[in-house]
Amino acid sequence: MKSPKFICIFLLILLTFSCVRVPNPSKIIYLIPRGFTGGVIITYNQPDGITSEKTDDGSIIFRVPNDGLIKVKEPLNRDADYNFSYFFFNERGDKTPIEYLFPEHYVRNSGDITSKSFDTISEDETNNQIFAINHTIHNFGTGEQKVYIYSFIIEKPAIALQAFLKTQDRIFDIQIELSKTNNLQ
Repeated sequence: MKSPKFICIFLLILLTFSCVRVPNPSKIIYLIPRGFTGGVIITYNQPDGITSEKTDDGSIIFRVPNDGLIKVKEPLNRDADYNFSYFFFNERGDKTPIEYLFPEHYVRNSGDITSKSFDTISEDETNNQIFAINHTIHNFGTGEQKVYIYSFIIEKPAIALQAFLKTQDRIFDIQIELSKTNNLQ
């Protein structure tokens, strides 16, 4: 028979872990116009931005415009455990999943899509298949004026570096513009 001290410790540990809240992942769905390639840039904490569209299950939907730029009113929730999904869509609303391409030696299941990495794709996929590539988060400013810019690329891996560099240039221009209009440093 276990000692009362052991049982008390066990119950205390059980009670402690039963009170720990495990955060639910937030699902973000990107709906991208069929035929779009290039950088997608989401700027958070923008007074003139859109309010995030939410589904009944709490998923966030971003409809990417043809220029790839989205301004969002809400701040980026840095504490959330996001789960991303990417889809091409057409005028009828038909969706086609886009796989996320991780850096070399990294493969995981991202939402409804099993992801690949640069070192696991074929030459045909490298040259002909379009993937979502390269999540990047930038931030600048301080306090209430802190701005987060999230970006990724929709492109064929063979030319993704060119798209990445072009997207970084666009982000730099956005940062300069926001710095001027919001007096950020």
